[in-house]
Amino acid sequence: MSDDEYREAKRLARMRVIDVVLEVAGDVLKDVIGLTDMEDCFVKGEVGGCVSMAFLCKSSRHQREEWFHDD
Repeated sequence: MSDDEYREAKRLARMRVIDVVLEVAGDVLKDVIGLTDMEDCFVKGEVGGCVSMAFLCKSSRHQREEWFHDD
């Protein structure tokens, strides 16, 4: 085990359960709302992130149009 891994293990061992849940939930929330894809696209230059972001935007727009469409 490296020194970095040891320090991370000690940090996690000191955390309360709620702290771990909030840390993980934050990452999941970033994925759900598309922040991870935006970071991958604009910061890292990954094509997959750009494609995912474009798909999310398109599907969100389509969903809004369905919700607010007046007949």
